[in-house]
Parts: sequence; C-alpha cells; structure tokens
Amino acid sequence: KDYQNVKLGTQIKEAIRRNSKYYVVIGDQEIESKQFELCKTDSDKQENETVKIDDLLTDPQKYLK
Repeated sequence: KDYQNVKLGTQIKEAIRRNSKYYVVIGDQEIESKQFELCKTDSDKQENETVKIDDLLTDPQKYLK
C-alpha cells in the first residue's frame, strides 16, 4: 500500500485496524543506527522493544512471536 502524503498517526491507526501485531517506523535515524523500535499493538500498554536490524534478520522468531 502506498502511504505517500498520509500522516504517520493515520498509518499506525490503519495498522491497528487491520489487526497487525506489530508496527515499525523507520526514518533516517533508524537507518543510521541500524536499529528500530518494534511496537506491539495487541497490548493495553505500549510495549516497544529496540531491535538491531541484523539481530532481526538472524533470528526473526525471537522478536515476532
């Protein structure tokens, strides 16, 4: 889906509406640091986990349960 010209909050709400378990926002800072926040959507409280891109590629099951 093309999200050009759509606000970030709207995109996150759409992910939640589609029953996504996780969402990730990747910008310049995340690319530079080679890590990102993996945000869980099915929890009452906001649960974010900092994940290194290489770690996710090595063992995705560890993060995507």
